[in-house]
Amino acid sequence: HPLTVADGFIGVEVEGARELRRIATKVAGPEAKATLKKGHKAAAELVAPTAQAKAPKRTGTLAANIRPLGSVTKAQVAVGGARVPYAGPIHGGWAARNIAPQPFLTDAVSEEWPQIYESLDDLYYQLARKLETTN
Repeated sequence: HPLTVADGFIGVEVEGARELRRIATKVAGPEAKATLKKGHKAAAELVAPTAQAKAPKRTGTLAANIRPLGSVTKAQVAVGGARVPYAGPIHGGWAARNIAPQPFLTDAVSEEWPQIYESLDDLYYQLARKLETTN
């Protein structure tokens, strides 16, 4: 199963993606980088609304702080930061403080997994096809 959870990080590794990204950015340069950023953000945008709906809502600040990000190398959904330092303990729990885990982000990724997989599969397939036609 390609969906992994380790140390609070939920990740998916696409076999051969690193090599494909390296070749694409070498051959197509900025265009490939823009395609990857846009495609990765689109995959993250599949998860963010579901995570926002599943996030516990005392004031709504936690849910409002969930944001999709896309870079050349990854799709990411970020939550927390200076305004919401409690995001990690809410998501993963904190036994010493009697805070039970509420894994809203993990649950959202699991729920949206088929769409995420399809989105990333399409992204890397299109990138590979673009490289085929470039040569």
